[in-house]
Amino acid sequence: MTASLLTLDVKGAFDAMLPGRLIRRLREQGWPTNLVLWIASFATGRSVQIRLNGEISPSTEIACGLPQGSPGAAEGITFAPDKYKLLHFSRHKVDQDPTYTPSVKAGSITISENTKRLYLRWLGILFDKKLTFKWHVGETASKGLTVANALRSLGNTIRGVKPHLL
Repeated sequence: MTASLLTLDVKGAFDAMLPGRLIRRLREQGWPTNLVLWIASFATGRSVQIRLNGEISPSTEIACGLPQGSPGAAEGITFAPDKYKLLHFSRHKVDQDPTYTPSVKAGSITISENTKRLYLRWLGILFDKKLTFKWHVGETASKGLTVANALRSLGNTIRGVKPHLL
């Protein structure tokens, strides 16, 4: 059995999205009420303050835009074809070579698997073709080791920080 993951990137989705329109669209499409309410709480009632040279501006409400990492909608939004990514998941050896796996055609654009990278990064997770997550675990463990080594150096017995402060 083979499954595929195709990721698309929306240009300007975060800056131009109107939260009210997004919420209306989700309701019209029949999304579960609890999910729509959760998204509404995430996308509305946001404010911003600017700090410059130690001075802080008054809080100002933000009427449009979504926090980075949020979903986009199809109203007046274009996709960034150079950021499309495709990965086919399979445990079969014959499906492991990206030069032989099928491409996906979207209009005039053809999306193929990356032949230089054995994984696909999506929402901070590294997916490999066999879903072993070995790349993700390796990268996460490496980051953890870096932090542990930094803490160890801070805890130097001669000039280090006291253990209870670490």
